[in-house]
Amino acid sequence: MSKRAIITGGSAGIGLEIAKKFYANGFNITFCARNKENLDRAKHDIEQLPLTGKNPQEVQAIQADFLKESDVDRFASEVLASSGTIDVLVHNAGIFLPGDLVGEKNLQAMRDMMEVNFFSAYHLNQLLLPKMIEQGHGHIILMSSIAGLAAYPAGSMYTISKFALTGFAKALRLETQDKNIRVSAIYPGATWTRSWSESGLDEDRLMPAEDIAQLVFECHNTSSRSVVEDIIIRPQLGDI
Repeated sequence: MSKRAIITGGSAGIGLEIAKKFYANGFNITFCARNKENLDRAKHDIEQLPLTGKNPQEVQAIQADFLKESDVDRFASEVLASSGTIDVLVHNAGIFLPGDLVGEKNLQAMRDMMEVNFFSAYHLNQLLLPKMIEQGHGHIILMSSIAGLAAYPAGSMYTISKFALTGFAKALRLETQDKNIRVSAIYPGATWTRSWSESGLDEDRLMPAEDIAQLVFECHNTSSRSVVEDIIIRPQLGDI
């Protein structure tokens, strides 16, 4: 039976490349995104990849907006209702809204980023972790950011949300290490995705999303006796 990877925010950018990487290595894929058109296109793109083995593979695409707790609940219910184990859970859903803390009133933006970047991961984890514990194994991968390690100008609120995710990863690792649940946190720097296409920056200045996906897969592709706790990856020329 094929292993299964669950990826949130998987219709574009890093999330889509992660889904492709796991599918290309024989995994069944369940992923979600807010936009139905992007979701359907991503599902089609994944299913066009060549299979690595003789077993059929499934791609399950679920529309869900992680600003809404009810959508997180529904996504978890559909994951649990599907057959098979939850071998890998990648918390990748996230949003970025610019803003500083001094002289600005951005309470709603702060709430939205905390909801998607932290609370949705926390809530989904609470719903799916019991299944992973019951089956006796699992790997939880949290896509933080270099912003989850150090603050930077015009991104204070985003930094706070990613610091919360970083703390969550470290606490979860401690609480699950005796349950055969591995927990890893990934801290990418600037990575070329659609959101950077109008920035005026040269694509070559940023990292390709495929590199992040490769690291995420290799992070998982170790024995259950080992866990890669943290990975930091930055553009060769430094942060932007």
